Amino acid sequence: MTEILVFNSAYVETAHTLAIRTGLSIHKGDWKPERGGAYIVYGADKQVDALMKVKKELGCIFIIMNFLSISEIKGTPYEEVLRGNICLEQNIDAVQEFTDNLKVPSQFIVHESFQNKNEGERPIDFIYYEANPGKQHLELKDLFIDPKIKDFELKKGVEYSIEQLSSFFIKAKTYISWNKNDWLNINKALSCGCRVISCIESDGMMELYQPFVTFQEELDIAVVVLQPDYEQFQKTVISYSLNKYLYIIQQIYGKVKKENTVISSGESQTSGATIVGEQTETANE
Repeated sequence: MTEILVFNSAYVETAHTLAIRTGLSIHKGDWKPERGGAYIVYGADKQVDALMKVKKELGCIFIIMNFLSISEIKGTPYEEVLRGNICLEQNIDAVQEFTDNLKVPSQFIVHESFQNKNEGERPIDFIYYEANPGKQHLELKDLFIDPKIKDFELKKGVEYSIEQLSSFFIKAKTYISWNKNDWLNINKALSCGCRVISCIESDGMMELYQPFVTFQEELDIAVVVLQPDYEQFQKTVISYSLNKYLYIIQQIYGKVKKENTVISSGESQTSGATIVGEQTETANE
């Protein structure tokens, strides 16, 4: 059995793009793991106990889509879930660190979003997420005191649907990313045609994204920001990622599709029932 498991609604969209790329299916409803089964897992940190039990008792293999930094993982039960499995990591500079420090085989992946085009007006000047408590001293909303500037703050912890997020981003001119390792949202913004301003990131990631993202040490909303070319982003950054991670998936799951095309909105992006339900009881059976 080969399936994609989604334990966190934040990853529904990128899980659907992976399903389209690979031809693998997203599990719906309660998950009953098969002995020796191989699964691709989003949000594994939300189901640590269940995955550990399945790994131990049924010998299942996981490719884990990781969104946490090594400092957040070290010494936690989630670290044990990673061990003996494969990690696909969104920061290219962390790949070797995962392999060396955590002893977890890792590879780079770009988490894609559906492309949404808007040739019309974009009434929102700046869109951004609210500050991380205790981690971000810059309150972005305090910058927009000019009533002529239209800004929109996305709330942390709110589960926006794919359709909601897309509707926000395609109405915005510029996405401000001032939280480190914010690649999932940066990719979403680029897919919706937004300009992107980001805080300084690791060298490898900035080199990869330099043609598409404006990186700043101190936020300056007055500078001219790069207008992204998503088709070019697809041909370079996403293609580079596909060549990295699809090989890993193929080694475990056999032949997979390899569609080097832009995935547009409307292609298998139904959310709703795609989230895997609570698994602890099932895994304890």
